[in-house]
Amino acid sequence: GVQTGLFRSPSQARTPLIRALRHRLGQASGPAEEVAGPAGTPNPTPRAVVCRICETSVPAPSLASHTAACTAAARDDAPGAPPGSPARGRRAPSVSDFHILKPISRGAYGRVYLARKKATGDLYALKAMRKADLVRRNATAAARAERDCLAAAACPFVVASYYAFTSAHCVYIVMEYAPGGDLASLLSAVGRLGEPAARAVAADAVLALEFCHAAGVVHRDVKPDNLLVDGKGRVKLADFGLSTAGVADRADAGPVRAAADPPPSRPACVGTPDYLAPELLLGTGHGAAADWWSLGATLFELLTGAPPFAGPTPEAVFGAVLARRIAWPGEGALSGDAVSLIDALLDPDPSTRLGARGAPEVKAHPFFAAVDWAAAAAAGAPPAFVPALAGADDTSYFSAKRVAAASLALDAGGGVEAVAAAVVAAGEGGSEGRSSGGDAARAAADASASDADSVAFSDFSYTNLDTLGAANAALAGLRAEFGGGGGGGAA
Repeated sequence: GVQTGLFRSPSQARTPLIRALRHRLGQASGPAEEVAGPAGTPNPTPRAVVCRICETSVPAPSLASHTAACTAAARDDAPGAPPGSPARGRRAPSVSDFHILKPISRGAYGRVYLARKKATGDLYALKAMRKADLVRRNATAAARAERDCLAAAACPFVVASYYAFTSAHCVYIVMEYAPGGDLASLLSAVGRLGEPAARAVAADAVLALEFCHAAGVVHRDVKPDNLLVDGKGRVKLADFGLSTAGVADRADAGPVRAAADPPPSRPACVGTPDYLAPELLLGTGHGAAADWWSLGATLFELLTGAPPFAGPTPEAVFGAVLARRIAWPGEGALSGDAVSLIDALLDPDPSTRLGARGAPEVKAHPFFAAVDWAAAAAAGAPPAFVPALAGADDTSYFSAKRVAAASLALDAGGGVEAVAAAVVAAGEGGSEGRSSGGDAARAAADASASDADSVAFSDFSYTNLDTLGAANAALAGLRAEFGGGGGGGAA
């Protein structure tokens, strides 16, 4: 089971969470009016808050009505553009709008940093991907797919996306920050989860995949590293860098083929070997069923502490997958329902695999008999655990990451001169080790790359008005709950 002391119950975590959110209400809003709380303690209720869409100061009671007008104006200012596109006459977001605080993880094609938006004080996860690297790896379409899939799969169980933009040398996607870290880091700390906790985590993952597949998105890289825990303990699917769009979750028995799949004569392996479905490995065409295989492999690891297919090399793991040599633990280590679910998800035939006919058949498995799916879908069911955070910018649940100063300079929007200055200041390239020197050299090369790389990303910028509007609604709701009263109107 989970070691004690790592997590607190939701009620224990609620007080610091409220403090953090109260601080967030007034952080970028100027002086706050002090109003006595129930016990005579100061209860800050700001006179004004910053609208997350237009980033202007708005009287707090008017935020809801302002949000509706602001969203409509932004969309009307860009006729013919898709919802969320930057409106004409409005400055597109840029990396200079953010303070990059610290690295937190690496994605399929870039680094992820904790960043604070200067205008609002809000914390985000900012993913930086080098244009030159994406072009070199023929991955420009992957960056676009991640941006588009995150927007298409918007739901409480997928990390929210807010912005996408470019600098001279990088492209960026700005997402929700989930301070509880990823499940891979959790497993490295606690070994494995007990069945009730694993069930709660898997239920959130099932709902995430149900939303994604209904939106025509196949993730293709479901694994513990890409399942994040937010501040309330909710598990969210992240890193859509290997995703494809154009697939619907269907009720027929046949496999659903991803629109972006290569023909069978051109095998293409995507994903992580330990969680890779056989059809992905063989390049025979794949669809939503590939994600259910990966969920089965992930659930196995949550319960046992190790992936189901073992091998000293990727090739050996591939062989174990194709031969379906599952490294089952000893008798009695897993419940019969857990074994049954994993076995059905790890069916090598995607047409008969559990989930081939849609998420409802996965949700109906006896392993999930105790799950109230309606409550879980509303994000109201109690989570398995809530991270104990020292503050809103706590990154202790992520494994420590080091980034060379030169790489950070480039990811922060700098060019050749900034990278060179960072190399000199940090003494990178020798005294800090081979890894740091290699990162610095790659950063210098990417900073010197041709501007031709920018052509592929000329229309990459994006502002998600829906999620920013939801952020406004959350602030208005928080104000009403903690001292602000009514007056905000309907969102």
